[in-house]
Amino acid sequence: MTVFDEGQQQFWREHGYMVVRDVVPAPLLEAVKQNIEEFLGKDLSDPDDWYKEPMYPGGIINMNAHQSMWDTREHPCVHEAFSQIWGTEKLRVSVDRTNVNPPAGPQWDHKGTI
Repeated sequence: MTVFDEGQQQFWREHGYMVVRDVVPAPLLEAVKQNIEEFLGKDLSDPDDWYKEPMYPGGIINMNAHQSMWDTREHPCVHEAFSQIWGTEKLRVSVDRTNVNPPAGPQWDHKGTI
């Protein structure tokens, strides 16, 4: 299975990033979104909910071990994408945090986490 075409791979080599679409199936992404909404007690499709408390420092929420997150991390297309980038199938899964950042504004003047 090939995730990236040669043009995308060249862009990666030149710029160090690329946007990859449709690697994770929509139902898996919807499950992650639903679990984030449940964790936050917010409706992410409603902009009025974005800035309601609780707001987490840096937008980082501790649901990184949730099953929906594992389902996306372990999806075969995600593995193949990273295998193509790094040139090996011997990969480890990173258990990074989940980050939710609404657009910056008066209620959320977040400059980023780096």
